[in-house]
Amino acid sequence: MNIYALVPSLYGLVAAFLGVLVSLQLNLPLPWLLGPLFTVATLRLCNQPVFCPRIIKVIGQAIIGISLGLFFTPDIVDIIYKYILVMILGIVFAIALSFLGTYIFMKLAHTDAKTAWFASAIGGASEMTTLADRFGARADLVATSHSIRLFAVVTIIPFAFKFLGVSGSDIGLMQYIPINVFDMGCITLLAICTGLLFQKLRIPNAWVLGPLFLTIFLTAFQLFESGLPFGASQIGQLFIGWSIGDRYRSDFLKTAPKFAMAAFTYTGLALFFTLFIAWVVTFFSDLSISTLILSLAPGGLTEMSITAKVLMLGAPLVTAFQVSRMVSVVLLTSLIHKYFFSKFK
Repeated sequence: MNIYALVPSLYGLVAAFLGVLVSLQLNLPLPWLLGPLFTVATLRLCNQPVFCPRIIKVIGQAIIGISLGLFFTPDIVDIIYKYILVMILGIVFAIALSFLGTYIFMKLAHTDAKTAWFASAIGGASEMTTLADRFGARADLVATSHSIRLFAVVTIIPFAFKFLGVSGSDIGLMQYIPINVFDMGCITLLAICTGLLFQKLRIPNAWVLGPLFLTIFLTAFQLFESGLPFGASQIGQLFIGWSIGDRYRSDFLKTAPKFAMAAFTYTGLALFFTLFIAWVVTFFSDLSISTLILSLAPGGLTEMSITAKVLMLGAPLVTAFQVSRMVSVVLLTSLIHKYFFSKFK
């Protein structure tokens, strides 16, 4: 094995950890997630030789999946059932945003309908890019759009919440549970097996959803009970932030500048409508606007759930919203394309 091949990965790890230290020193929101994201993304944009091995992303996603699944005690599952109608509203809202984004990309960037549709759909970035490639759309532009949206949402919401002093919990705080080494070992082993199975079945976000669903099942039925080892959540966030930052390249915004501006415009409008819908829902729901914003926000499942977990803003509910939306959007995107956008050239 060539030891020099490991240098970019070690460089990336050091950069990610330094980002955490700087963020902690500056008292920035979500330091273990945003610190690595900012430092690695900056180095990538400056064409520096940093790298994040795929296994790092997998480990980070699995840790976050397990940590979120541990929230779903029987009492929390019963509470989530109360908000099924609001979850359905969230799915409809996400589809509506996708149509809005398609219009924006077609008008502002003169993008073809196929590419505009997959660039706007608020599902997993990798899943939308794969679908775009499969149906003959511009996969590179689709990947750029989702990278811009994710970066903007993951940055703006935590900083806005930090500025406004938003914190606390209105639903879903998990009581302290001592670590049970045997139970945690079983959960981890089964989570890895489930992640591999989901990956084999080509289920979107396999290494988040596999461990998440498995841990939810074990926790909800009280088959195993253990708290998360100290520092595990922080390591998971660091790995996720590092892997997100690694997506960016030096030509990120130089390629198709009109398309990039359309992506920023779409993301800004999506956040505005998210705030508006969240505010409206507070009139017929007992959920706080902060939890609703994270539940409806056009960010990623992992990132929004981490934000809810760290800020103690109803992580189980936010996770349930984001999972239901992601799965629904991934399933519906292809169908809508087939029966509507496939007619466009």
